Amino acid sequence: MARWRQADERINSYIAVGNYQAATQVALGTGDQDSTPAFDRLEQAVNNAIAESRRQLRNDIVNARTVLSGATIGTVVLSVVAALAVTVGLWPRMSEYR
Repeated sequence: MARWRQADERINSYIAVGNYQAATQVALGTGDQDSTPAFDRLEQAVNNAIAESRRQLRNDIVNARTVLSGATIGTVVLSVVAALAVTVGLWPRMSEYR
């Protein structure tokens, strides 16, 4: 990013003094200090960061799905236990009304 910004500043400084030929050379040149190679490296770095971010997000989604799949079974078990506890707790009270 820093090299691309430096090249952009050089382009703008050449344009400011009317040296369009030099600005074009910096913009289209293939040297280390020129804009095109710096932009290509920046674009590659951004693409790599996006790919890494996607990979990490997909891994996090898979991990969350794995963890939450156990929550479904746990919820069913707790619901059944709670229903049994309510039934056992109410049974003696219901027996009193006979």
